[in-house]
Amino acid sequence: MVNSPRESIREAFSLKILKDEPKYLEMLEDRNMTTHTYKETLAEEIYESLPRYVELMRIAVLEIKNKLK
Repeated sequence: MVNSPRESIREAFSLKILKDEPKYLEMLEDRNMTTHTYKETLAEEIYESLPRYVELMRIAVLEIKNKLK
């Protein structure tokens, strides 16, 4: 059983559902930083990463759908 987003990513990686675990963990870290900081420069940096994260999530959805078939 997994109890956190980080554990979910690690479990999906270990089950070979997802690839490139470091990118997913980086995305999670950025998400965590935005919820606990009010630094505008940091928010802007993370904002610039959003297109990359959207693509990463698109890939994750496809990988999960493929595993469920």
